[in-house]
Amino acid sequence: MLISVIIPTYKPVDRYLDACLSSLFRQTFNHSEFEIIIILNGCNEPYYEMVKKIVNSYDDSITVRIVQTDTPGQSNARNIGLEMSDSEYVCFLDYDDYVSDCYLERLYSCISSDSIVQSNLISFDDMSEKQIPDYIGHFFEKYQPGTRLSRMKGVHFLSNVATKLIPRSIIGNQRFLHIDVGEDALFITSITNGIKGIVLSPEDSIYYRRVHDSSVLHAKRSLSVWFKNRLRLTGLYLKTYFKDILHYNPLIFLHRIAAVWKGFFKSFFF
Repeated sequence: MLISVIIPTYKPVDRYLDACLSSLFRQTFNHSEFEIIIILNGCNEPYYEMVKKIVNSYDDSITVRIVQTDTPGQSNARNIGLEMSDSEYVCFLDYDDYVSDCYLERLYSCISSDSIVQSNLISFDDMSEKQIPDYIGHFFEKYQPGTRLSRMKGVHFLSNVATKLIPRSIIGNQRFLHIDVGEDALFITSITNGIKGIVLSPEDSIYYRRVHDSSVLHAKRSLSVWFKNRLRLTGLYLKTYFKDILHYNPLIFLHRIAAVWKGFFKSFFF
């Protein structure tokens, strides 16, 4: 198996999951060369049967594995997916998002053993379906498709794990740590000691991000909770860096820590 598409989900909305899976079953990439791993985390029925019903509505051209765990948390779900995966490459996809038909084919065409491939991204409002400006899409448009960026030059893409194809060899034993906000950026930054660059895929490889009220990033949190989260996240960045100081770029970690606190002050004081 070449690619494992890992999809964590908690109390999924059926139409979102159906749209997500539909986009994967329309992939131009050979269906026998990738699998889908759905992790239902922190909930069981009636959601497990709903997921099975949606999966069974499609043909069997793609291997789909469903696992249920009582342990909540997206980080735990993604870690389970990584443990289950034995493919050469990993692609993370949120259940309420979807991708363009050529997504996997285009990402795979740019892959190398020492790089991460970054796709284009379009965010849209779930209610109005209007496009919403997104920083990843903004930075993607600044470069020509196929451009290979250094780790530091591509630092703006190190904020999420979706929109990427990642060699499993680069991930190694690295796993997600549970943090309310910021676990994506911490994980992807933690594996930069194993890469030389970030390659931008063709612009028609698009990750469509659905923005709605129940999105994790839109959850309400108090000032003290946000502060404690940012403080812990800063400590984890420093701890990660000092574990492999010879192979990490210190400027990347300084940039990520600055982004952590910039987001904090912007959310509460401006």
